[in-house]
Amino acid sequence: MRIHEKLKISVVLAGSPYLDSLLEPKAHKKQKYIPIHNTFLKYHPYSLLSRDDLKTAIEAWEGSIGWDKPLNLHQDQEIVNVLYGACQGQLEPLYENLRDVATWRVDHPKAQINHLNVSNALGLCDQPIAKL
Repeated sequence: MRIHEKLKISVVLAGSPYLDSLLEPKAHKKQKYIPIHNTFLKYHPYSLLSRDDLKTAIEAWEGSIGWDKPLNLHQDQEIVNVLYGACQGQLEPLYENLRDVATWRVDHPKAQINHLNVSNALGLCDQPIAKL
């Protein structure tokens, strides 16, 4: 409520089924504010990829694309380091970055694949948060 009141930002709550019973309009007519902070105690941390695991994921992704001329991003350690820095060891951001590199490659077919061009293909973006 305070986020909405003070910042005028809409808040979407996602929580356990217990949250539904707390927020039922008819259940708590007398209470103005309902304490819901303890409904968000559980979370699921995902393990992060090591640089070697990242290299394996890149190789598997490249193999699934079926390029006429493979990019071989996994063979250049500097490119792996750039991609690792951009995704912080997380798989979903890695795939987003690889799609950006693939799109860049289609747009620039004669350009050399190196760490500078991969950085250029990724552009400027915020790094994902590895652990909350």
